Amino acid sequence: MNIAYFVDSLDPISPYRSILLLKEALEREGHKVIIFAPGKTKKDLELKNGTYNVRFAFLENPYNLSLPIVAISKIKQVLKKENIDVVHSFSIGKMGGLAREAAKSLEINLFYTFLVDPYFENPLLDKLVKKYLDWLLKYGEVIFPTEYSQRLLNIKADYVLPLPIPEPQSNGEEKRKKYILTAGKLTKDKKLDWLINSLPSLINVEPSIKLKIYGKGEEEKSLKSLIKQLGLENNVSINYQSDLSKIYQKSQIYYHASKKSLFSLSLLEAMSNGVVPLIHKGSAMKDLALKGTLFEDKKELSQIVPNLLNNYDELKERALFISKAYTIKSLLSEYIHVYSV
Repeated sequence: MNIAYFVDSLDPISPYRSILLLKEALEREGHKVIIFAPGKTKKDLELKNGTYNVRFAFLENPYNLSLPIVAISKIKQVLKKENIDVVHSFSIGKMGGLAREAAKSLEINLFYTFLVDPYFENPLLDKLVKKYLDWLLKYGEVIFPTEYSQRLLNIKADYVLPLPIPEPQSNGEEKRKKYILTAGKLTKDKKLDWLINSLPSLINVEPSIKLKIYGKGEEEKSLKSLIKQLGLENNVSINYQSDLSKIYQKSQIYYHASKKSLFSLSLLEAMSNGVVPLIHKGSAMKDLALKGTLFEDKKELSQIVPNLLNNYDELKERALFISKAYTIKSLLSEYIHVYSV
């Protein structure tokens, strides 16, 4: 098969690293995979490092908007030239719209994977989103990464198919530290302030607890201000790096509270390295929770976190077992089957 992937970002801390993993695995099986992504290029399309960069205009602060300024005909030319059989968009936004128009025009099989909740909790904006989704989904099949995520959006999935994670690489078991880890874009819906505000009481119980935050985003400034206000500079760090394999192997708990994100790749990667999930009950990832690892509000954190640390060895084995179903080895045949139906 010849497959075209449409993505919103090439940032390695985004789902792109999983899509790249899937691309490489499919190519080892003899399939061809090309990728389209937004790019700062003066050409409509520019092939760079194996990816077709699609011309976008990027409006910086205070708007933080990006707009495609490419002719659909240019994308269609590439799809024809590469003899594409399947288009799979991991974007339902602007790149998803481009994928739809190009695939529909050429009558190519099209799939969308929903990775984020597109709604804003604003009645006026959400009406527009609903109209856009009604238009978008008139062509193509829908994939959700978890069973619960389709229920959150009240959209029936044609397939439930998560993004794959790499096979865990064991470099010998490191001594685990009392690290709570979280990674991804720093946005308000991640509820990182809940965890930071609960740290003083947690430190009273276990002084060696540290919170490791990896990512960047609009909440970074306010989070750093909160950390300083609470005097937690020695207990909380905010950094950005794409390879978290070493920190996974040192940590005991992964915190995930987002309702906006329908899938957390780093949560699954952490579990595959023996990190115990701490998941909000409203999250699309709640089906991955272990017994006693779901929380509903910030008050529960001061009770649940010590329990997870005390029962870490038992919970770790269950996290490792669950994560095996999400490795590229386990999921590759499912992707090939979906594309071939």
